[in-house]
Amino acid sequence: MIPTRTWLAALLCCTPLLQAQSLLTIHRTDGEAESFALETIRSLRFTASTEVEDASAPLASAFALQPNFPNPFNPETTIVYTLERPLDLKVEIHDLRGARVATLADGLHAAGRHELRWTGRNGEGRAVASGVYLLVAQHEEQSRTRKLLLLK
Repeated sequence: MIPTRTWLAALLCCTPLLQAQSLLTIHRTDGEAESFALETIRSLRFTASTEVEDASAPLASAFALQPNFPNPFNPETTIVYTLERPLDLKVEIHDLRGARVATLADGLHAAGRHELRWTGRNGEGRAVASGVYLLVAQHEEQSRTRKLLLLK
């Protein structure tokens, strides 16, 4: 028999999937909490209504990444983002395999509107092949991704 646990009400939290071991934490209404490694969980069954709180909702206005223009592009595209407060931000270009192609910005950015240009070159200054690339802008609290299409 598979061991199971039952709670009247619980708050479920997951650690980011990029960490070495991802955990599901259940916070019970009695104030106790229990964590489980995600790879050890076979199933979860909810028999009562469940509320999901969007943890990123309060931060939504703190960081906005606009679609790049033009898109598709050749030879360059413009990337615009807006920060409501100063943030330590990294803006990178990745290929579809997830490998970093170029870093466009990395460090503390003042609040306000910012504009970057990507000329279709990697971190070593070499032209990259035509194709789809991912623009990843991230800081400690949020991440945003956009697809870029380079046509030659």
